[in-house]
Amino acid sequence: EFCDYADVEELEIHYTSEARAESNDMDITNTRKTIIKLDKSYGENDIIRLHKTSVNSFTYEVFSKEGKMLSNMQKVINL
Repeated sequence: EFCDYADVEELEIHYTSEARAESNDMDITNTRKTIIKLDKSYGENDIIRLHKTSVNSFTYEVFSKEGKMLSNMQKVINL
């Protein structure tokens, strides 16, 4: 689960492969960023989930709190 709301049409994601980022000891300026765009604005109670597809890529979809997939974007983001 990446974000517990989906009532926006795009989100900024910052990422890095450095392990120190997990402990929040890394300044955000030392990360890379990408924008993910939803196909529409969903409800504030819907969830955005990321799925790692490889070491350098992921997909994302929107789900209801009950687990039903609401989107069908099938877009792979390469980092």
